[in-house]
Amino acid sequence: MAQTAPRIVDVNPSTVFVGGGTPITVLYEGKFAQTPTAAIDGVSAPANETTPGTVTLTAPKHASGAAQLTLMGANGETATATLHYYSATDDWMPLLLPIAALNVPGANGSLWTTESVLVNLGTESIDVLRVFPFPVSSSHVKAGARQPLDFVWQPGGGALIWVPRWALGSLAVNSRVSDVSRQSQTWGTELPVVRGDQFATTVTLINVPTAPRFRNMLRVYIPNFFSFRFRLIGKPLDGDQTLFDITRDIQMPHLAPPDVTPGLPASAAIDLATLPNFHAADRLRLTITSDVPVWAFVSVTNNETQHVTLVTPQPR
Repeated sequence: MAQTAPRIVDVNPSTVFVGGGTPITVLYEGKFAQTPTAAIDGVSAPANETTPGTVTLTAPKHASGAAQLTLMGANGETATATLHYYSATDDWMPLLLPIAALNVPGANGSLWTTESVLVNLGTESIDVLRVFPFPVSSSHVKAGARQPLDFVWQPGGGALIWVPRWALGSLAVNSRVSDVSRQSQTWGTELPVVRGDQFATTVTLINVPTAPRFRNMLRVYIPNFFSFRFRLIGKPLDGDQTLFDITRDIQMPHLAPPDVTPGLPASAAIDLATLPNFHAADRLRLTITSDVPVWAFVSVTNNETQHVTLVTPQPR
């Protein structure tokens, strides 16, 4: 009976540094006559079959971009897959998950938890760098697979993950926060997942309510700098009178592969009710400006029901 032609089903990791030296595990189905040899775009990469169907090799140096990984058998059998090389941080895209909570107590007995899920809609495995907790780890999401983000959430602030740019069109990310003390009443609130290229030096938030029955928390984020200053101006939604104008300095470690500094995404949280003249209008328009790109939103929580509504940036 003819043997099944070999086929590569997974390459882990699928994105490696141009300098080479990264250990790679290749899973395949089918049969080779003996332990296959391996090459990356024709450059030999000595291989070792550790278990049937599992080959390990070390990635050689290669220019940034896609390369063909080939396993070759003694009788001419071949199996191929794509290996991706990166050279700098710019080959990755940071994704901000703005709320990171695991059973964090809130007002009136509420208990907040964030759930985030990765789904690989493509035909290649995707490596997602997770930068907290440290040391840096990764989620390897196989083609067609669904995987929760299982790293430990923090009491406040957000989290960053880094996705290879080549994989952005194939990876779907969903994040939501819910009050688990009332989970039978609600599915929670879906959170935006913000790409690094959606940050801007001017962010506008409109229709922010000021009624006392709501708690309004402004959160400002930045992914790529050690420190930053932002300015917050509040005006009535339908007027031009400046109700408050404040400046804040923030300093936090930045998070960026391959050289990652321990810390969280630099962020600031402001309880809007503490600002002067916040209640001077029924609805507000907020403008946040900075010399470096930022992103911001306001979480509006109903004090009675604990239902959360998000006011997110508007296009300019």
